[in-house]
Amino acid sequence: MKNAKNLIILIGSIFLSAYGFAQDTAVITTIGHASVMVEYNDKIIHVDPYSQQGNYSALPDADLILITHNHGDHWDINAINQIKKSNTVLVYTQTCANQNLYSDSAVIMTNGDSVAIHDIPIKAVPAYNKATSYHPKGTGNGYVLTLGNQRIYFAGDTEDIDEMEQLGEPDVAFIPMNRPYTMTAEMAANAAVKINPKVLNVYHYDNSFIDSFLDLLKDETDMEIRADDQVIKEAGEINEPPDNSGTTSVSEFDANNIIVYPNPATDLIYIRNYSGDNVILIYDICGNLVLESVYYKDRPINISNLAKGIYFIKTKNNSNTILISKVAKY
Repeated sequence: MKNAKNLIILIGSIFLSAYGFAQDTAVITTIGHASVMVEYNDKIIHVDPYSQQGNYSALPDADLILITHNHGDHWDINAINQIKKSNTVLVYTQTCANQNLYSDSAVIMTNGDSVAIHDIPIKAVPAYNKATSYHPKGTGNGYVLTLGNQRIYFAGDTEDIDEMEQLGEPDVAFIPMNRPYTMTAEMAANAAVKINPKVLNVYHYDNSFIDSFLDLLKDETDMEIRADDQVIKEAGEINEPPDNSGTTSVSEFDANNIIVYPNPATDLIYIRNYSGDNVILIYDICGNLVLESVYYKDRPINISNLAKGIYFIKTKNNSNTILISKVAKY
């Protein structure tokens, strides 16, 4: 990873959320739902790993695992068992510990706790619902990681709570947006203003909320907004309401603008909702081009010669719009 640092930064705006932190680089990969992987200083951090979102047997083993709360789409012991190793440290909540599913090295954190693990400072912050009872106050955590001189906030399942104003404007923030479990578009926009990060990532989200969410934040010109791995509003850009006169809207080309299936895959992949006969470029997680192929509708792409891991797919549609997705090979 050290030799690939500059390349990762170069392609970060297209494929990965890649950030230069002092002399280091953090590469943030959204796996899906609330599952995220962070690579920093030769350490692998997994947040809320969930088997239904990724083939964790093909992903790097964890040095650190963060679990926000005890719901099954966040606290998945099967995913954890696939990425843990002898020195993995699990950070979770008391409600997770009460289930007695994990017997290896673990740290219980409650709201307000701070700890350093593998020289990475971690602070547990509140995450809860105000309007519903799905996530009672005090049972779940958000987490703020300090990587070098930069801070990353993972909100967990929460609404736009007042405590977000006390986060100190983290550099990167992940917030959820789906109802009834987390936030409406209005709540998420309010949360974004309270948090005020340089880069805002929407995860665990309902895609039908995206247009409204962007419209509500159209005046927040200093904030880059992402959904999964795709930039949907750059810092300095004033977002205009969707134009239905023939231009492409966010909902038409969202973070899953090309759907790869099966995913995870073993030998063959297909691309759904894509009609162009264009070149498909496949990159490994370090940004190296590993496969180039012309894709014809309804014909498979053979990836049997690729090693296990996460790959990023880039192409263009007939309107010359760049489309991206990712696939796990196992």
